[in-house]
This record gives sequence, C-alpha cells and structure tokens, in this order.
Amino acid sequence: MFWFVKEKKEAAIKAAVYGCLIILLGSFIIPETTKVVWPYLELLRYLAISALIVLEVTTIFTVFSAIKASLIKDTDPDVAILKSIERILGKGVISSLISFEARVWT
Repeated sequence: MFWFVKEKKEAAIKAAVYGCLIILLGSFIIPETTKVVWPYLELLRYLAISALIVLEVTTIFTVFSAIKASLIKDTDPDVAILKSIERILGKGVISSLISFEARVWT
C-alpha cells in the first residue's frame, strides 16, 4: 500500500486523518444539490469518532496498568507509561502524542 514509507502504521493513520479532513471540507464546500455520493462518505465520521473513542479508552487502560506496574516495581511512572504505549503502538508521532496525553492525565 505505502511503498516508499518506512513506518506503515503511521502512514495509514495520516492517510485516514487526511481523508476525514477532506470529507469534512467537502461537506462545507459542495452544495447540497450536487452531493450524490457525499452523504455516504459523511457517514464515515461516525466510524472515525468510534475509532477515537477506542483509542482514548485504550490509552486510559494503558496508563492505569503502567502506573500500577510502576508502583509495584518502584520505577519511574513516565518511563513506564512511555514503554507501555510504545509496546502497543510502536515508536512514532502517534505514540508520542498519546504518551503526552497520558502524562497530562496522571
């Protein structure tokens, strides 16, 4: 799918975000009378919202388990949070963002 990109997961996430932004922009720009396929594409926003909710719930449970493990092992909670998120999502921009959000919530 992505031949010239090293991190396939990050490229897929960026492609999905760009697709959602294009659908949102198109829903504002395209007149209602000429939207033939667009109402079906606009339904994809519910899929994107549900994916975001799943991602947030995963972050909450990951933070909870990382803090619990760090308290048991007596290690630095920030390092435990970062390692647990990178284990699930891999290293990249998305894992850094979620790690930052997790630190904000703790």
